[in-house]
Order: sequence, then structure tokens, then C-alpha cells
Amino acid sequence: MKQQFITNLKNGKISAAQNRTELAELVTQGGIFSPLAEHIKADLKDEHYWGSSEYFFSKANLLANNFSQELCEHLIQVKERLQQISAQGFTVENVTETVNTTTNFTQETPKANQYVEPDLSRYIPNSKLKGYLDAQDVSAIRAFLSAELSDFRLTIEELIQAVFYVEKNAKGVFEEYKTSAFIAEIEQDESKWNGRYFDKQQGDLNQNFALVRFFHLVNVRETLMKKGDPDFQQIKVERKEPQVQTQAGSQRTASQSTPRSQTGQPVRQTKEQSTNNSNSKVLAAILAVGGLVALALWKLFH
Repeated sequence: MKQQFITNLKNGKISAAQNRTELAELVTQGGIFSPLAEHIKADLKDEHYWGSSEYFFSKANLLANNFSQELCEHLIQVKERLQQISAQGFTVENVTETVNTTTNFTQETPKANQYVEPDLSRYIPNSKLKGYLDAQDVSAIRAFLSAELSDFRLTIEELIQAVFYVEKNAKGVFEEYKTSAFIAEIEQDESKWNGRYFDKQQGDLNQNFALVRFFHLVNVRETLMKKGDPDFQQIKVERKEPQVQTQAGSQRTASQSTPRSQTGQPVRQTKEQSTNNSNSKVLAAILAVGGLVALALWKLFH
């Protein structure tokens, strides 16, 4: 059974989902796993290196001498990534048929708060999410949704809309619920829900991106918000609308710039007032010139 698992794991045509099921069966048998060697654990890479088949096989060959459950789970994740990007030698054949004939989960899928599917006819997805959906980039979609869980500027309704929109427009984003030595079960007791539990379950979601886990985290977030947890309160975002100048505003501006009479009519200058104003300006000019002439004569005789 152990050797068969390793053979199937190295076979790129067998789905990672089947490998995960076979591993779960091995776990129930018990007593066949070894602790992960520290030097191997220190050399395990993050998901940025999972696009390399060379990395996968270099670690898979270590199972012969260190059959660790943690290493097996890591390799399944790497293989899943390779199959998602259709790396050479990792094209899955007859995935549905293979999984259906081998699935035998030892635990039942927990019941989570079921949210009603909203009306998506007017829903406009985030531009980044739209781009990931167009590219069918499963890893990017998962990362985006995980980040949305902790974005308290989003309402619960907006979060649910995004989830259902993804479910309708992308395949393979959500997987079946499972647990393992490194992936905890969902806690149904609300009295044990807190910020630490939320963070831990987010880590488990990244290891097992199941829809029931995602909805569970939405439920935890909503529950803690209603209980008044300061770290889970909604952040209100003010949406400024463009200011449009009203007719009344235009009239006020005009009234400030144009003198008006007590009756509200614009004050018009009479012909006599206009002539007086002109004469005053001419007189001022003559006086200015006359002053200069007088100054010149004074300097001449003194």
C-alpha cells in the first residue's frame, strides 16, 4: 500500500485529489509514517517554487527513506499546482472517473452556516478578480478570496457575492472537505471562536480550500462582529459622489458678483454716473501729471 501510494504520487496522470484520498486511507491504518527529517523540512520551498517538476521529483524521491506524512501532503500540494498549470507530464486523464471510484473519506463533511445565493445580475466583480477568472488562475483566485476574508471594508453580503460569482465562473477553485494531522476539523462550538481560531482556520483553508471551510470562516467573522469583537468590526467606507453645481448655486455665485438693488434687480449705472466716473479718472490723471511738473520747476530754481 505504501509503495503503491508513492508510485501513484509520482504518476503525473493520476490526480492529486486521488493521491490525497489514498493518503487519508494510509493515515487511518497508522504506524507507517516516519517523522520528517529536520534537514528535509528546512529545504521545503513555498508555492513560488511549485511550478517546477524538477523540484517535485527531487522531493518525491526522498519518500523512500523518509516516508513522512508531512512530506506526502507537501508533495500532493506541489503536484496539484503542476496539474493546474498543465506542466509537462502532469496532464490528468479521466479525473472524474478515477476520483469517484476511490473516494472514501473517513470523516463527514461538517454542517456550516448555509448562505442563500444572492442575486448576481447586477454584481460587478473586482477588476483583479475578473482578471484571475478570465485567466482561470485557480491559485490567484484562492489567494484573492482568502485576502477578502480579512478585508473588513467589505460587507458580509459583498463577500458572499464574490464567492458565489467565483463558483459559477471558475472550475476547480473549491475542493472537497478533508482533515489530517496538519489540517484541523471545523469547530462547531461558537464559544471557542475567537481571533486566534479564525487565523488558524484561515491557515487550514489554504491547505484545504473547501467551500464549507470558506463559509465557516464567513460565519465566524460575522458572529464575532455581532458579539462586538473589536478586531472584527465593519470598517465604514465613505463613497464620495461627484459634486454637481445646482441652478441655485449658480444664482448665488452670480448674485455675489453682480450688485443688486433692494428689489433684487441688477443695479445699472446711469449715463450721468458713468460720465462722472470718467471725469474723476481724467482729473486724477491731470493732478498726477501736474504734480510732476511742479516738482520739476521747484528743482530747477533751487
